[in-house]
Amino acid sequence: MGQHSPPQDPDEWLKDALDMPFFMQNLNYSRENTALQALAALQHEGSPSEVAANFKLHADECFRAKKYSDAARYYIRALHTSSCIVFRRACLLNQAACHLALGNNRLALGCCQQVLDCHPNDAKALYRAAKACFMLDRLEECLQYIARCISVYPVQPSPASSSDTRIHGQTDEYTQNTQKNADIQGNACIHSDSVSETLRALEELQARARQRIACLEQRAADACAREQLAQRKKNTLIHALKVILIHIHWWTRTDASDTRHPPRVSDFITEVAETCTLSEVLNYVLGSKPEWDQAGEYRADSVSVCMEAETGVVRIHRDTRVIDAVRICGAELLDGVVRILVLPTGRIAEWLETSGRHWCT
Repeated sequence: MGQHSPPQDPDEWLKDALDMPFFMQNLNYSRENTALQALAALQHEGSPSEVAANFKLHADECFRAKKYSDAARYYIRALHTSSCIVFRRACLLNQAACHLALGNNRLALGCCQQVLDCHPNDAKALYRAAKACFMLDRLEECLQYIARCISVYPVQPSPASSSDTRIHGQTDEYTQNTQKNADIQGNACIHSDSVSETLRALEELQARARQRIACLEQRAADACAREQLAQRKKNTLIHALKVILIHIHWWTRTDASDTRHPPRVSDFITEVAETCTLSEVLNYVLGSKPEWDQAGEYRADSVSVCMEAETGVVRIHRDTRVIDAVRICGAELLDGVVRILVLPTGRIAEWLETSGRHWCT
């Protein structure tokens, strides 16, 4: 304030102070602020290397403050301004770290790949590329990056001078280094402490990746086993068959001229498991004496089972499964119904003669 200016009210002074960049708490783009515009213009003043170094400095500050999105934008501006190999390597690696922190794993992998195009043996680029692949579930690629890094650095490298390994934000470092020195720095070993830390992190990531692969393989094996079990169950699914038991019933003839065929009495079962044996079916139907069996000839243990085939009659063993009986005689299932003839064992020959049937040959 000037010497002859009236004393300023404290509230007005505080309001003016909050518009100054040093005291500013909220950035208001809607208002015109000359001091802020002048400060922003300083970012673009100077040589390209100075401007790039300034952008990188702001990016590093944002990164330390965990403002990763802002830091990534500043690194992009720095990359657009400078073509120094060493400088670009540092910005790309830091930008990859920002993208990893933000969960932009594909962008992080792209940044690492740009570094590896110029420096195939860069430990940090290999590590962050492996980490990005791990987060993307590209586990085989993750292990490949890890193997490359470990093969390049099987032992701890010899310490390098700080002037060859550190990337400074000062302008004079980028302006004084020649392209030859930049190439040497780009291919130099990383500081031994940094490499050791990176290798330890790689070993941990490698263990996690292998564990993840083993877990996925186990899940795949379990899923395959479940699918095979379901397929086996499907193949061995017990289907229900319809069975009709035809009992050939005899009666006492009073007239020798009576040539009528013996009548048939049927029991229809709507559902019979195909793995059920004929003996089980007989026990189910003839477990108690039928009302129509006056002579008591139809008992489960005293009857025989036959089925009609195209070429004759087939006698089926009582312990045969229903589905196997169908296959043995090759009978065609009409409407899906299995026709089974039930006769007293001692009456089979008589029934064959009376009905004009014969055994299948």
